[in-house]
Amino acid sequence: MNIPDSWPARLRGRLYTQFQSAPWAVSLANAVGAQQDAIQAAQVALLSLWSIDPITSDTSSAAYGVGRGVQLDRIGRLVGQPRSGADDESYRFYLRARIAANRSNGTVNDLIRVFKAMLGATEIPLYTPGGTASFIMQLSTPMTDAVAEIALYFLRYAKMAGVRALLETQEFPDSEMFYAALASYVASPVSTGDATIDVISTAGFPNSGSVIIDQGTADEETVAYSGRNGTTLYIPATVANNHSDNAAVQVVDSTGLGFPVSSATSASVAIGDGSIDVYDTTGFTNTGSIIIDEGLANEETLAYTSISPTTIFLSDNPAFNHDQDAAVVEVGTGGSLERVAE
Repeated sequence: MNIPDSWPARLRGRLYTQFQSAPWAVSLANAVGAQQDAIQAAQVALLSLWSIDPITSDTSSAAYGVGRGVQLDRIGRLVGQPRSGADDESYRFYLRARIAANRSNGTVNDLIRVFKAMLGATEIPLYTPGGTASFIMQLSTPMTDAVAEIALYFLRYAKMAGVRALLETQEFPDSEMFYAALASYVASPVSTGDATIDVISTAGFPNSGSVIIDQGTADEETVAYSGRNGTTLYIPATVANNHSDNAAVQVVDSTGLGFPVSSATSASVAIGDGSIDVYDTTGFTNTGSIIIDEGLANEETLAYTSISPTTIFLSDNPAFNHDQDAAVVEVGTGGSLERVAE
């Protein structure tokens, strides 16, 4: 809120030169200015009653409650945004987003304003892979499941009717996400000896550097590239392995993590077994923990003490049965996946 300086001083400064020393003119400017100061003070007090932001940090001030606690709840009821357990700092962002959503016509710029207001962000990526009738909104600010639900609500509320919208959110910072930063995917198969790699996009890639292809798989390799265009990396030393389309391509030393170290059971696992036979333990640490059948009803995490090329020796006995080809993932490897909701 921009509050003008003292009105008496402003009015005295606007007097014609010949009247600036005249007592009657100075007295008139002071009198009118004092009245205007009083009006302005009343206006500021009225506006502050509905301020989302605090106007003082002095806990002894009568105005300390402005922009805090109960006053924010009143504003929330006025604009239709419940607190939903949020603290004051988070709630202010939600209120700003709600106000922006209430005024939204569903345009791209309106949606970006909503999420900038909600997250305090300066940039919000938005993609339109399916044309004007669909888009993907990507929010890279880490948020809890509860905040992600609020974000999804705002997206549904503010977008145009009939437009398909996907929202991508994440719980962790980019450095802990699956290829969250400088990464892409192979657009067409790569063969041994190829001097170029076609990818979906090289946006954000340095003009030269190194990339890891198929990280965490048997075909993983690191190759240097000497140049790029929008969809191609130029490889001076050629590629050593074959790579299928959609293989992950990550810039070396950029944030984000690749695939977890994983394998699959080569035989069924019974309750109480002391070891698990897998197809390959390449990449697994000598001791650690694994998750079997992640995401299923019989998911469990087991500690292991050693490995051979095809066997993991357990210190925790399985509490569930697991079929052949059950997924086995080493704990603490790979990046977290984004949430995607429509």
